[in-house]
Amino acid sequence: LLVVRPGGRVFAYVNRCPHQGTPLDIWPSRIISEDRRELVCATHGARFRIEDGFCVGGPCDGDSLTRMTIKRQGKMLVFARRPEPKSDQLKSD
Repeated sequence: LLVVRPGGRVFAYVNRCPHQGTPLDIWPSRIISEDRRELVCATHGARFRIEDGFCVGGPCDGDSLTRMTIKRQGKMLVFARRPEPKSDQLKSD
């Protein structure tokens, strides 16, 4: 899993690039873009919006990361066992 917390919000994704299935963070500390607005695949440089996992550039342009269902229970975060279906993810701005 990959969990990102920008501005107090929480987003969770399967840590697998849709291009070739490699983890986004194959090299530590290189997963978030310099402007801190996108996730970056270390293998091929694909860029994904943090808020919905949509690929905005690179070899998987137009595809998305697989989002995980996440809930807050008090101070804990609880994840679903299965990823959300790809059809539930946003595909546009």
